[in-house]
Amino acid sequence: MCGMVALLMALGLLPTLPVPGQSETLVDCARASVVLRTGASSIEAKAAQMLRDEVNKRGGRWRIATKAPAAGNVVYLGVGAGVRSATRSLKPLAEGYRLSIQQKSGRTVVTATGNDARGCMFAAGHIIRLLRWGDGRLRLPALWVETAPAKPMRGHQLGWRPTANSYDRWGLKEYEQYIRDLIVWGTNAIELIPFDSAYDREKNLRFTCALADLIASYGLEVWLWYPADDTVPEGVRGDGLVPGQLACPSQSDGRRFLLDRRRELFSRIRHLDGVLIPGGDPSGCQCEKCTPWVKTFLALAEEIAGIVHRYHPKAGVWISNQGFRDTDNDTFYAYLRTRQPDWLAGLVHAPWAEETVASMRGRTPSRYPIRQYPDICHCVRCQYPVPDWDQAFAATLGREPVIYRPSDHAHIARLFQPLTVGAVTYSDGVTDDLNKVIWSAILWDPGRSDKAVVEEYTRCFFGERAAQDAVRGIYLLEANWRRPVLGSPTIPKAFALWQRLEKAYPE
Repeated sequence: MCGMVALLMALGLLPTLPVPGQSETLVDCARASVVLRTGASSIEAKAAQMLRDEVNKRGGRWRIATKAPAAGNVVYLGVGAGVRSATRSLKPLAEGYRLSIQQKSGRTVVTATGNDARGCMFAAGHIIRLLRWGDGRLRLPALWVETAPAKPMRGHQLGWRPTANSYDRWGLKEYEQYIRDLIVWGTNAIELIPFDSAYDREKNLRFTCALADLIASYGLEVWLWYPADDTVPEGVRGDGLVPGQLACPSQSDGRRFLLDRRRELFSRIRHLDGVLIPGGDPSGCQCEKCTPWVKTFLALAEEIAGIVHRYHPKAGVWISNQGFRDTDNDTFYAYLRTRQPDWLAGLVHAPWAEETVASMRGRTPSRYPIRQYPDICHCVRCQYPVPDWDQAFAATLGREPVIYRPSDHAHIARLFQPLTVGAVTYSDGVTDDLNKVIWSAILWDPGRSDKAVVEEYTRCFFGERAAQDAVRGIYLLEANWRRPVLGSPTIPKAFALWQRLEKAYPE
């Protein structure tokens, strides 16, 4: 493969990759036609629409076409053999793509070839994050790259509930923009929280189903986080059903209530790829009949899995052991070893699991993969707290501030990759945007430096002129939390830099 690429470069069919430390070659792309192959899938078409829209928001004038124009810049976007390609992978990997950007015969030619429809979406995202935009110019670096993700699971939880600091105020328009922003860095799964007692149940159902349709339209996986902690509403009574309390699955009416609610959702949602049933945080009914909860939970999860698979046979059901201790964990793992349940797709290592990822992997039968559910939005009383955080920060910023920890979270994202299939992160809003980007990018390529990701992040959202100052500003914010407030050399530097950026870019 390397020999073929070298030959093509020597023949001038591919641009030479930039050498680190040398200036890159930039080509104009202010105007371009995005050409879709004949018979393109709906996801390929969606990728083209996303690419056109996001480029045009940054000053471009791109359009979608069904054939290449005789003159002018052109972007070929599509799957496999349907797109012009200078070379071909020996073994195309799922979700991967090839991207070539070059200037040829006086015009810019971009070829983005996905190994599959989702790879086409990520190729479009790569183009977006490469854009050099601002000051009335729009350019791309000449390059050639072939890439595929290291981990198959790269997702984020975007729960529509009032405990989130932003999501519950969004409609489909806001969700779509945020999903696009995550796709740019290789996110392939979105996890929803289908219900919250603060909202009308029917409203929850309709919006969850609409969100699932939206997510699937971009070719991403739809996941649900659905604990067995249903609160009984007023007017509902029976064995194990007391209004205002958790339904009891150890009594017939309470169990039927829990299962019927899930049956209603699973029968109405059209797209579903995975369901996480957490063992705790929150757990379910803690009455004497449900104790120990681990036994009640495992039997209930099996019944719920049966309902999931009735309506969505290919969906995976995953469970966590959050909050389980000592004998509860012994019972949990004994069940897995002795029963080896076929209904179970895998395990989730999550906050408040009383063990490490390595411990979970060592105790879990090899047939079951492990997925992380890392907390990326909290700073104290959490899974990954800021080490030795100054009390002044802890007392004033609290548990969930705007959080910039790029090097910390890049390290955490790399640390457990040999033991897992990836992660779907726990997030409660937009305050951890950069951490989401870091996790998606590092799960795609653990060899990438966090600084390279942050440079793309700032260039993508702040524009080329502000990008490098914004990178310095972000790392100063992370540095601020690593030392005492009194006498800190970075706090005044960070404050001055962000003030200057605010003044220079008031928009």
